[in-house]
Amino acid sequence: MSNSLLLNISLRKPINGSYTIDLICEIKRFKKLSKIIKKDLDCLEESINFENWSSQNVEINIKITSKNFGKVLPVVSGKLKTRYQLACKNCLKPLNKEIKLALALILCSNDDTESEINGYDFWELSDDRIKIHDLIEEVLIMNVPLYAKHDDRKNCITFNEPQVTKQARLVSPFAGLRNQLNKK
Repeated sequence: MSNSLLLNISLRKPINGSYTIDLICEIKRFKKLSKIIKKDLDCLEESINFENWSSQNVEINIKITSKNFGKVLPVVSGKLKTRYQLACKNCLKPLNKEIKLALALILCSNDDTESEINGYDFWELSDDRIKIHDLIEEVLIMNVPLYAKHDDRKNCITFNEPQVTKQARLVSPFAGLRNQLNKK
């Protein structure tokens, strides 16, 4: 892993100038994210090799500065880009979901979030510092879709009846609801 991801951003010690991180790493470098994606992929009819999805690139292009908002606080801005391989919750087949995130975060403690600042989101820290790796991983985790499904224009097979596979009996809990909505 790049040493730049192991650096800490501190609320107590503002950054003088700016610090830029421009690198590409793999999803498997983010252990918590990998665990969440693996759990999602466990729903698939046929398992997918860990190396196939965990070697997906995460493009990191961020800039860390300090700005005065009445109090000097760290600001993280930039972009993150990757592709998650997930299980479609309608048909239980694999799907690729492209993730592009624009970041404009003010890192703060819960005491600093009283006022709004246009163009920025507040990111509350439980401690007075956070590793850049952990911040990026948390942002990526928050953008894992809760209900991943194929795009409408793609053929997504939903199960109307229980289906028996090699692993177990699979039932899509929303197949009946989807069929009812399509009849209206």
